[in-house]
Amino acid sequence: HVADACVLHASSTSTSHGVHPFAIYHGYRNLLWTYIKNMPSALLPLPLLGHASLTLLKALLAGDSAARIAYLRALYDAWRGSGPFWRSRAAERAHHTLPVSKLVRQLHWNPLDIPGRRPWRTARRQPPGAA
Repeated sequence: HVADACVLHASSTSTSHGVHPFAIYHGYRNLLWTYIKNMPSALLPLPLLGHASLTLLKALLAGDSAARIAYLRALYDAWRGSGPFWRSRAAERAHHTLPVSKLVRQLHWNPLDIPGRRPWRTARRQPPGAA
């Protein structure tokens, strides 16, 4: 953490104006690529299917056509450009030391929490210094 760090929001995501299509496109495209590159093979199908399904749902529910197009284009371009990420999986996974069983316990499995961005397992977290 850097106390004096400054963040500039190019897409107005910190205001009430909504998310800019540029941010939608790059965020969802890169999220899919991150799943492909880093998710263990045993867990890969479910998150990929969930991501693609939620992206399509968000496109259908998008308030304006620019956002709708950004979601759909992100999904299409992510699949079309995913080749290098599929090929880099073995090299990336060789550096991961977390057992799959521990990773499963850390994942956020309730898709109903995602749209509201509710934190995962808030009730189980302890405040600093708690026993």
